[in-house]
Amino acid sequence: MGKVISVNTWDCVLSAAGFVDSLDIAYGLNVKYLYYKRNGAYIFDTGFFKNIDVGDIVKIKLGISVQNFISVKIKIDNFPDEILVIYRLSSAFILLLY
Repeated sequence: MGKVISVNTWDCVLSAAGFVDSLDIAYGLNVKYLYYKRNGAYIFDTGFFKNIDVGDIVKIKLGISVQNFISVKIKIDNFPDEILVIYRLSSAFILLLY
């Protein structure tokens, strides 16, 4: 799985978000950089959200996110460990009753 680094702090987080009008999709991205002594690692989070109009009274909302994409193992307190990748999938069905 690559190199093992020792980490005791989150050093830098860069975030971005936006909306693609043509697809009606919102998105977000986080880039986290962990650094300790002479080694470092990048960790990524991303997510997408979409509204779908099914009719006049029904709407569907869909979301997906993935947290902690990582390229290397992390060593915390001298024990190599993997940061868990977290997947989330969500949906909502909305009935507009008048």
